[in-house]
Amino acid sequence: KPNVDNLVTLCIDQVDADRIWLKEKIEPSLERLEKQNLINRNGDLYFFLTNDEREVSREIKNVAIPSAAESQLLGEIIFDDILKGKTKHRYIPYKNDYPFNRICDDRIWGKELKDELGLEVISPLHDEYNLFFPARCNLYSANKTGHVIARLPDDKDLISEIRIYLQTDKYIKDKSSASASDNLKKILSDRATENRSRRDRLTEMVDTMLAQAEFYALGKGLEIKGQTTSKVLDEAFDHLIKNVFSKYSYLTKQFDEPLKEIKQILQSNDITQQQLMMDFEKAEPSDIKETRTFIELKTAGNQPIILSELVHHFAKRPYGWGDLQVVVLIAKLFMSGRINLVLDGTKLKPKDAIAPLTKTPQWKNGKIIKRTNLSKADTLKAQTLAKELFGSIAPDGQDQLAQFIRDGLNKWVQTLEKIKPLADTGNYPGKNEIDDCMATANSLVKIHDSYELVKEFNAKKEDIKDTSDDLYELKDFYTNQKNTWETLRSAMERFKPNYNALEKDIDAGKAMQRMSQILSAPSPYGMLKDVNDLVSKVETVNYTLIEEKRESATQEVKNKISQVSNLLKDHKAASDLSNKSLYPLQEIKKKILTEYSIPQIITYSVNDTQELFEEALESIEDAFKPPKEAGQKAKPIKTIKPANLKQKAYLETVEDVDDFVNKVKYSLLEALKNNVRIRIE
Repeated sequence: KPNVDNLVTLCIDQVDADRIWLKEKIEPSLERLEKQNLINRNGDLYFFLTNDEREVSREIKNVAIPSAAESQLLGEIIFDDILKGKTKHRYIPYKNDYPFNRICDDRIWGKELKDELGLEVISPLHDEYNLFFPARCNLYSANKTGHVIARLPDDKDLISEIRIYLQTDKYIKDKSSASASDNLKKILSDRATENRSRRDRLTEMVDTMLAQAEFYALGKGLEIKGQTTSKVLDEAFDHLIKNVFSKYSYLTKQFDEPLKEIKQILQSNDITQQQLMMDFEKAEPSDIKETRTFIELKTAGNQPIILSELVHHFAKRPYGWGDLQVVVLIAKLFMSGRINLVLDGTKLKPKDAIAPLTKTPQWKNGKIIKRTNLSKADTLKAQTLAKELFGSIAPDGQDQLAQFIRDGLNKWVQTLEKIKPLADTGNYPGKNEIDDCMATANSLVKIHDSYELVKEFNAKKEDIKDTSDDLYELKDFYTNQKNTWETLRSAMERFKPNYNALEKDIDAGKAMQRMSQILSAPSPYGMLKDVNDLVSKVETVNYTLIEEKRESATQEVKNKISQVSNLLKDHKAASDLSNKSLYPLQEIKKKILTEYSIPQIITYSVNDTQELFEEALESIEDAFKPPKEAGQKAKPIKTIKPANLKQKAYLETVEDVDDFVNKVKYSLLEALKNNVRIRIE
């Protein structure tokens, strides 16, 4: 390899030649040759140049580069190549990542993070590098609270290598074109290869310089034991974080699963919330106190409190609390009733606050508002109303009073939920009142903020009192009057078929109308006291009417049974035929005796009885029909209904009777002339 040591070996002309003397002679010569562009150096290797290569070297050295380009390249090597884009430091004892700004020679690398930690590198490229002696570095780090200052060792090769790299890179980009000669293309390719090697050497060089750098923080130099860049930076940042976050210890507990903790807090029941309130009142934890104080100061200054800004405030110095650890505190303050959470102008309920608190992108939209306290007048007004409605003395304290109201309303809702299924069937009264009562109670119960709950409770005083009155009536009905209501409904169903007959009776008709009014009344509760008397009055008339119809209908069936029995006796019919003919009529008679519907009794006695009677006659006739003789046909049967022959609704004179009898007689004789058998209906 064409390096200095091998050149020294090449120049030895005797066994005991002085290698050190030779090296001291050769190195200045190599520098002169390089300045005259006769040779080219790539790291510790030297190469002779052709005429074309000498020309390219001369042009490269004349390439102008911006002064900021050198620091830009150094920052790129440090922060991108060596640190791999690292922007946060993980401090294991706190289980938290801390962002830091990256600065090289006063140039910020990447986006500046306000109020965050910083890693500031001072290199030999810095304009005042030589002025950064230890005493000044101590003072500089004291003024740069939160920054780790890394002063790189002085290495002249760093400056020259960076400049050559930048000049070569720019030259290659400017000269590369399709029109370049093949020889130039070959030279440019070789120089590009050399420059890539140079970049690798620069990265190794800077990595070593960082590991050997002098580190300062908080006004003093740091004793670093690490041997690699990652180790020394970890040590420096660990020292900085441990000392710069002086209020980290105020955080009373660090949760391993803060997201899970936040959800559990927001989903806690009333008992858990009450316990949280009492715990804070007995001994407010230091982290809760710090958070609450910050909110109160902002509120006093009429400054909006954005959730993301609050989280950032406690993530920076002097706290250093993890973002989600801060949100846990917010969730506790929210559930204890000390603050309200607002999203898009709407105050959130606990179940609706889960996403805004657990999803980082939503933090910038969430606002925190300090809870407002009730006036003495509002408190007294609510206590008086609550005692009147719920029957016991309401407690003092805004949260306790709100919870007392919430508990009382919840009991109302529970009572209504038990009776609602019956009312929803439509067979029981109070559906609208139950729905209105539940709507009124639930509209208050769902208000999470105790101040707003009590204020709304006072504002809806008249509505709530009306609801209380409705609830009293409903409870009394479903507890004491439900059986009476069911008696009324059952009676109306029983009387309904006989309505036309019943309304002809003056007393029964009026009673039926009153019963209908009670059943259709929106609030029938005060009328139910009359139900038993009304039902009894109608029941008496109904029973009498039914008995009359039963007696008449039964007699009609008996007549038909008698006729069939006589016919069977005339034919000396067997028992099987007798049973077959009489059984249906006897069954109709039984149905009439157990039937309560007057229309149905009439149907049994008129239509069904007549039909069964005719069927019995036909059955007997078929059983005793004489044998047919040749050419002989059975006489047809003609049914005559005398009632159809009358022309007047009523027979009122002797002439009316004679006229009717004559018409019946004429119809009968006429039938006989036609050689038919007559059946009278």
